[in-house]
Amino acid sequence: MANSSTNETLVRSAWRAQARLLAEACLAAAAFWAPWWLKWTNTPPFSAIYPLGFVLSIVLLLGLLAWALSGLTGLRAALRRPSASLMMATLIAFVAWAVLSQGWAFAKLRQGGAAQGNSLQIALWVASALCAISLASARLRRWMLSALLLGLLFYGLIGAAQTAAQRDLGLQALGEFRLDPRQSGVSVVESALGVRWLRPYSLTPHPNLFAGAVLAGLCAALALSLDERRRQRILGRAVWGLGLYLLLMSFSRGAWLALGLSALILLPVLLRHADWRRRWLPLALISAVVGAVFMIVYQPFVLSRFGDGQQTTEMRSIADRLVYTKIAIHAIGSHPLQGVGAGNFPWYAADYLWRYTDYDLRGDNVHNVALLVTAELGLTGTALLGTALLMALVTAYRLCWQQLEAARLALLALALAYLVVGLFDHYPYALLGYAWLWWASLGLTSQP
Repeated sequence: MANSSTNETLVRSAWRAQARLLAEACLAAAAFWAPWWLKWTNTPPFSAIYPLGFVLSIVLLLGLLAWALSGLTGLRAALRRPSASLMMATLIAFVAWAVLSQGWAFAKLRQGGAAQGNSLQIALWVASALCAISLASARLRRWMLSALLLGLLFYGLIGAAQTAAQRDLGLQALGEFRLDPRQSGVSVVESALGVRWLRPYSLTPHPNLFAGAVLAGLCAALALSLDERRRQRILGRAVWGLGLYLLLMSFSRGAWLALGLSALILLPVLLRHADWRRRWLPLALISAVVGAVFMIVYQPFVLSRFGDGQQTTEMRSIADRLVYTKIAIHAIGSHPLQGVGAGNFPWYAADYLWRYTDYDLRGDNVHNVALLVTAELGLTGTALLGTALLMALVTAYRLCWQQLEAARLALLALALAYLVVGLFDHYPYALLGYAWLWWASLGLTSQP
């Protein structure tokens, strides 16, 4: 009887170990898949199950199922850590608040599925983030960064080919959009002479999202560049140079600023550790060379991107963002505590534009994560999400300050970069893949 009981225990332990490996593999696969706009079903936008129409959601659900089969490995240990338990509790409360917001959603009568679908999306990335917090380990951090590095090469080369051809590559079966720089609605940069240059999309819906994917890959290249092994460092520096050039080609000003500010915030950590002090200097030199080459090649477009000649595309982009910011402030003033409901800001914006303006604009998200969260879920939702974010960042920075682990530092760099991007764009929160990647990075880097 004793031998039988022991054998059953060993079988269960082996099964749970395999289930944990599968869960970690799914999380790593989700990191690679996060930017990919690939759907397995044509679920209409603003429907209750819209987030489940993406292949990424299937990968995340498989990971959650494997984690459940492993017996929710690591959850009890995480709950015993005050920082982790507080982060998890506030995220769960944030999900509950989003679900409750369906009751007062602005468009609940006309488009009730908007709040339901957005609540489901929030629940999915929060559950996946809790899984990452529980399974956090050096191995999983390395797997995640390897997936992001592969993603940089995959998405980056497709984006580079699009700009070289100045059109799409015919990969619509893989989720590529049809791209023609001569058509309205396609994102381009325009020189003072009127030359329109197609920005890279890769397999994402917009060049700014392409830049978000490249940012993640650059953080993975940073980890390689700080590795103890010389061959790994050489590979990391080569990928860093390629990734930086791709990031510059995106002409995403928010992503450029995010990379610079996150590097500045982490500079004290790099200077603190003697082994890292001499390893990051080659990256600075490579960055200077790549930036100079890019400026020489694309100078007319860079100047126009920063206001030279006042091109219509740039002026329209800035004006639109100001309009949505004004609408978000109006929504917050009208519904300060509870907001207009999860996923309902585009509908509120559309109603505002119809009532008070004659602008040729459709309802869309405001390009600022803090404003978007506050407009949709009020000061209550912002307080919950902000508490989780602050706790994760403080804990992660402290651990990076104390420990010499390049993978942890790289994931913190990604979390900080997306935090900065959130000041100028909404995708780190509004889109499933990027929200999951942001909070998974926070979860993995804030756990010992």
